[in-house]
Amino acid sequence: MTGKVYLVGAGCGGPELLTLRGKELLESCTAVAYDALADRRILRFVPENSRKIAVGKRSGAHSVPQEQISRLLVELALSGETVVRLKGGDPFVFGRSSEEIAALREAGVPFEVVPGISSCIAVPELAGIPVTERRVSRGFRVITASTADGEQSFERYGESEETLVFLMGLAKLDEISAGLIRGGMSPETPAAVISEGASPRQRTVRGRLCDIAEKAKNSPSPAIIVVGATSAEDLRDSAHLELSGVSAAVVGTESFTGRTGRLLAEKGAAVTELSLVKIVENRDSSALDRALSQVGSYSALAFTSRHGAELFFRRIRATKADLRSLAGVKLAAVGSSTAAALEEHGLTADLVPEEFTSAALGELLTAQLSAGDRVLILRNENGSPELAKRLGTAGIGYEEIPLYSTCFEAEGELPEECSFVVFGSAAGVRGFVDLGYILPGNAAVICIGEETASAARTAFGRATVAQPHTAEGIVKTIIREAKNETI
Repeated sequence: MTGKVYLVGAGCGGPELLTLRGKELLESCTAVAYDALADRRILRFVPENSRKIAVGKRSGAHSVPQEQISRLLVELALSGETVVRLKGGDPFVFGRSSEEIAALREAGVPFEVVPGISSCIAVPELAGIPVTERRVSRGFRVITASTADGEQSFERYGESEETLVFLMGLAKLDEISAGLIRGGMSPETPAAVISEGASPRQRTVRGRLCDIAEKAKNSPSPAIIVVGATSAEDLRDSAHLELSGVSAAVVGTESFTGRTGRLLAEKGAAVTELSLVKIVENRDSSALDRALSQVGSYSALAFTSRHGAELFFRRIRATKADLRSLAGVKLAAVGSSTAAALEEHGLTADLVPEEFTSAALGELLTAQLSAGDRVLILRNENGSPELAKRLGTAGIGYEEIPLYSTCFEAEGELPEECSFVVFGSAAGVRGFVDLGYILPGNAAVICIGEETASAARTAFGRATVAQPHTAEGIVKTIIREAKNETI
């Protein structure tokens, strides 16, 4: 039976800018072919056993030719797959969807188009630049700086009174500026270059048409170029951008760096995410399945991380285990983030230590339980042994099931000038050192908890513990540190 292809716009940022329809389709697809410009965090919605196929499509680095992509979509659908073609931004804004649709029609493959938030509007908006403003610009044009034949004449836009938004044009910024001036536009016309839009790394360089190329020469791609009177505006709530001018690198798992980076960026910080810590799920679920079959025999379940909680509930769904069997079993979480993961599944943690460490969780459990009780510890294979140590010393029985392990993988570069480096775990500190990253001499080290800080002090000789020990606490701590206030 023939499958179906959904051409889904991923939007221009992370999962928060994906449409609900797009999320729904990703959660039910059997295959996804995704662009390089689509945020990789969105792929978390794709089922684990679905095929994930990278097809590139970043300007200057088209890893798969367009004809081959179209052919791939047809082949997948004809083999019965439910396919999501995940495109950066919106499928119909320079997305080559017409070529893919033509191939699908020719093969008789059904398809559906799902709009996405286009960077041509959203990225300037997030930089405080409106693309229209009734006093100075009653319209805007979206222009690609790269065409199929490689030729583009920018002079023709020189007399435009509308806001001009150029996509895929950073490498041609000199050419764009010169062409517009030759076409009659004033060299004093305001212009802006917005790099890595809708991400914690978003940067905006403002200038005039005559000097924007020089000012933006070090701007990274992808970038949006805005030309016109509105590009001089900044309609952001600058009164609450308490970290404007502050640079921060966030080190840890993808989920930690994404959440913490977003919170810092919302306060105006320039953020670099280093997702060095990779989660490797334990494929052998026999021990967990056995524990689930007799979960009522445990006095308490101890969750030492959000990841462990999420994997636990994923297995419950896969095995169709009955949550009612948890009645009477105490639920212990190492910290507020882990407790929040339980709440997302309708359960409230009975025990959360004031200090978010495995040792503190062990102390809390030993105070609540007695000899003869039994605890199931759901943990990271590479995690701290302190919880089990304290239970053993107190004579409380326990069983440890490692649900996942961590490994390290270099990802991105650390800026030479960085105000703060944030670590979400002791593993993040180890990965940072093992992978050869060098801590900037002037950078303050902020850690989510005492265990992480202990590892950082050993590695770097300094660390400040966030108060409270959460992503929100990290932001508050950096704000205090940036203002030279006492924590």
